[in-house]
Amino acid sequence: MNTTFGRARRAAVGVLAGIAALAGTLTGVTPALATTGGDIANIADDHIGKGCSGNGWECHPGAWCADFAGWVWRQAGIDARGIDARAASFVEYGNKNGTRTTTPHVGDAIVYRYNGSNWAEHVNLVYETRSDGQIRTIGGNEGDRVTLSGWHRPENFQGPIIIVRPTGLNEAPARRHFTLFHEVRNGTDGAWSGFKPLQGATGSPTFAASKVATAGFANGSAQYTAIGTDDSLYHNIRNADGSWQGWNRVAGNAGAGQFQARNVAAAATPNGDLHVFAIGNDGLMHHNVRRADTTWAGWNPLPGAGTVFFHAKSLTATGMSDNSVQLVANGPDGVLYHNIRKADTTWQGWRMLPGNAGAANFQAGEVTIAGHADGTVQLIATGNDGLIYHTVRGNDAAGTWQQWNPVAGRAGSPFFQAYALAMAGNTNGDTQITAVGIDGLVYHNIRKADTTWQGWNRIAGFNGAGEMAASTVAMASRPGSNDIQLVATGNA
Repeated sequence: MNTTFGRARRAAVGVLAGIAALAGTLTGVTPALATTGGDIANIADDHIGKGCSGNGWECHPGAWCADFAGWVWRQAGIDARGIDARAASFVEYGNKNGTRTTTPHVGDAIVYRYNGSNWAEHVNLVYETRSDGQIRTIGGNEGDRVTLSGWHRPENFQGPIIIVRPTGLNEAPARRHFTLFHEVRNGTDGAWSGFKPLQGATGSPTFAASKVATAGFANGSAQYTAIGTDDSLYHNIRNADGSWQGWNRVAGNAGAGQFQARNVAAAATPNGDLHVFAIGNDGLMHHNVRRADTTWAGWNPLPGAGTVFFHAKSLTATGMSDNSVQLVANGPDGVLYHNIRKADTTWQGWRMLPGNAGAANFQAGEVTIAGHADGTVQLIATGNDGLIYHTVRGNDAAGTWQQWNPVAGRAGSPFFQAYALAMAGNTNGDTQITAVGIDGLVYHNIRKADTTWQGWNRIAGFNGAGEMAASTVAMASRPGSNDIQLVATGNA
């Protein structure tokens, strides 16, 4: 789900596409390249928020979805002969090349409401897929701009859809990795320090990651875990004086020098321990503890809900004042589950979170959690409709969950769509939230202790930019302070 791609690989895609174009000019035939679906998604991702004209693709105002999708395929080196300004031309391409399919893969085109002849209402591209059948798409002329959707099932759209795969696609998976940026929000005046890139390992000026997690400690430090370009898990510490320890690989199982992961979450407890939860390449959730004495306990897989192990797609964790850790994960069925690692090291066991309006469960994509000193827990998740919802777990003995409620959007909108989330609880009872909106920009909100909301505001970007484009975010707070630390992976 959080797979990302590096700048070097992106540049290589551009070079390959240029070679393909030159070869096509000389021979009349565009050669097949080892293009992956990740290449296609990555190129499209670069243009989130852009409009029709002046961006490289041909522009037919009011009807440029096919212009954009065809252009992205060609930029990735796909032989897209036969695709024109009509969404229906993708169906014709699929018929001619035998690449129509019923299972969406990253990089595929989805054509909506094809009339069986030469017209279709819309086309966009598959950006990301999940094992439960949900997808995210990216397309042009969606709100008159390039837009990334929330998680949804393609069959939820009215009317027929047709899925078309590009020819010559290499099915090898690709993960996109982007530079990590860090900043601090002052808890007194709300001022942001400004994003700065994190220094990399072995003297590199930057550190690129696909996923990052962070947790704050009472001594003013914050610890970070991130998945690097080699898909290994790394650990770093920002000391109370603002200096950094530097990145070190986290050791793996049975003496292995590294632990490879797909996703990661972190939580701090008052005793000085850092709890790290990671989804390994085996799809299982694993747990490790970096103790206050700096030693690591070692990795152990978490038992499942009625199974030996727990398979997960996304996860989030928060430390509590009693040294317990609460975590929520998106299981293999796309449903949210809650668990507690108690201070005595025993586990509560996985329990399904209730859904909306009496539903037995809540199906979600991304999820983030924050604990408070009073024992309550705040939770925000993206639903199947791409909207974000909020709930609270009470501090009563039963741990009662409140009803889910949609979080209001900007400019009076009743909803807010996002595809990456982070949250942290402050000493004053406020809950700080950051999200990457569907325009690819980072937004900040506060759910205040009195349950009112501040509202969404864009966060300024690196080097004086008025906005920050990102692919994922993580936040940390610490006991005794209302400051927060924010880290984001850029998307360029």
